[in-house]
Amino acid sequence: MSKEAVLEVKGVAVETKSKVDVMYLCHCSIGLLFMFGFGYLSPIDPITPMGMKILGIFLGLIYLWTTVDTVWPSLLGLVAIALTGFMPMNKAFAESFGSNQIILVVGILALVGAINANDICKYIGRWFVTRKVINGRPWVFTFMIFMGVYILTILTSTDTAIFLFWPILYGLFKDIGYKPGDQYATLMIVGVVMVGLFGFAAMPFRGIVLLMLTNFEALSGIAINQLSYLTISLILGLVLIVGLVLVFKYIFRPDITLLKSVRTELFEKEKLPPMNLRQKMLVGALIIFMAGMFLPNLLPEGLWIKNILNTLGPAGFVTLLVACLALIRIEGKPLLPFAQIMNRVMNWPMVCIIGTALVIGSALTSPETGIRDFLTNVFSGIVAGKSPIMIMVIFVIIALIATNFSNNYVIGVILLTISSSLATTMGFNPIPVAMLIIFTVHIASVTPAACPYAAILHSNKEWVKTNEVYKYTIAMSAYVLLVLLVLGVPLANLVIG
Repeated sequence: MSKEAVLEVKGVAVETKSKVDVMYLCHCSIGLLFMFGFGYLSPIDPITPMGMKILGIFLGLIYLWTTVDTVWPSLLGLVAIALTGFMPMNKAFAESFGSNQIILVVGILALVGAINANDICKYIGRWFVTRKVINGRPWVFTFMIFMGVYILTILTSTDTAIFLFWPILYGLFKDIGYKPGDQYATLMIVGVVMVGLFGFAAMPFRGIVLLMLTNFEALSGIAINQLSYLTISLILGLVLIVGLVLVFKYIFRPDITLLKSVRTELFEKEKLPPMNLRQKMLVGALIIFMAGMFLPNLLPEGLWIKNILNTLGPAGFVTLLVACLALIRIEGKPLLPFAQIMNRVMNWPMVCIIGTALVIGSALTSPETGIRDFLTNVFSGIVAGKSPIMIMVIFVIIALIATNFSNNYVIGVILLTISSSLATTMGFNPIPVAMLIIFTVHIASVTPAACPYAAILHSNKEWVKTNEVYKYTIAMSAYVLLVLLVLGVPLANLVIG
């Protein structure tokens, strides 16, 4: 995340200093040098001259995405690819912004935006903190908070979950006497973000997970079954949440005396009105959306509804759903006012990076570039003689460490490219490795550069000191790594096997 983005998250108006301008120009110059100068270097066998140009664009994009911005480097990257002669500009646009993935992302943004605009998330959050089972049970309360974050992230987004549950915790801490700096308060603020990342990694038809699944299919020619991915991600997510509560209780051991006074009444001071018709219909639309994503994997062959869903594909189904919601009117207003919602929620940085990533990913793996063969040769030495299980372990460790210092999508693309190439030459099944790579690179919390949610956590200096962020995110990441190696590796092989 760029320095400017972090400042925006903090909500602080900061005058741009000259040294920041100098660093910005330096970063831009380095990225552009990679993008337009790297191709003039002598090729490294088996990389071709075209491959050197494509590799330079890729390295420039990685550098600029990490240090500067996502929008203009992505757009310039498409122009740069066209200038190499690898593909004409109209094809680059068609494969990026005209792709099914972009259409699917826009549709999901519209649906989630309508849900957020109608305050449905408040009802979800309120449900989890008003179960009688939490009364006088601190660790049950902790678990319910985390489950609320997890479910809300799956249904909407990580930032929605963070900004709903953090204020809930602030109010509770104020009522029962916890102060900023108290260990339990610190653990919960960090834990909300960590659990949000578990949910961030869960859904195979949304955001970066969807993009990586698509990227893997382009790389290997093999499609990962979304239901299989969801099965693994949900099992891992639930185990990680339960285990995180146990880690809090038995390893960190914060003082929870004040939590014994927690009662559901604390969260019911402000009553929520019953859901209105608009809200109920949007909840129904969300259920229909979830069903439409998974029914093609569950229904028997030849069934008419499966044939329709397969014909439409995920992007077509979401387009149909959004059109129907925009068609329906309640009290004279569209159930989903598309233009109004998209003005609020349209995430152009994500759209730009997804569009460009689809094109650069295709170029990197093209036989015309030789890059895939080069990566295979390099990493073959590292994993030579290793069993498929050990290869998975190596990739999971590399993924978790690397994603905490750089853009998670970039790390994912690199590792998916390498692993799919190795699978072709070494004869192991690439799907379990790919699924664990995709899940692992989403657990990015240690540094502000890891992902936007990590930057949000680091910016919350009122409740969490920077050294405490590093202390607990590193410890929790080590715990996640342990679970992935002990449970994730065999589970991925079992589900695919």
